[in-house]
Amino acid sequence: LRTKDRDAANDAVQEAFSKAWVHREGLEQMDNPEGWMVKTLKNEVLQQFRGAGRTEPLEDQGQAIPEATPESP
Repeated sequence: LRTKDRDAANDAVQEAFSKAWVHREGLEQMDNPEGWMVKTLKNEVLQQFRGAGRTEPLEDQGQAIPEATPESP
């Protein structure tokens, strides 16, 4: 599985390593932690592809983005 978008690939790797860090104690007890990591990375890339078609910046949908206003005290 490959992605031509370097930023998307970096995001997927970062998410996979974040999940590995959260589950690090369980990884030590697994028979194949490398396989878990590969599967997790693959799932992250697939998740990005699934979400890629659904996200559009608000400008592309013909909607204005509201300006951030400072809160009054």
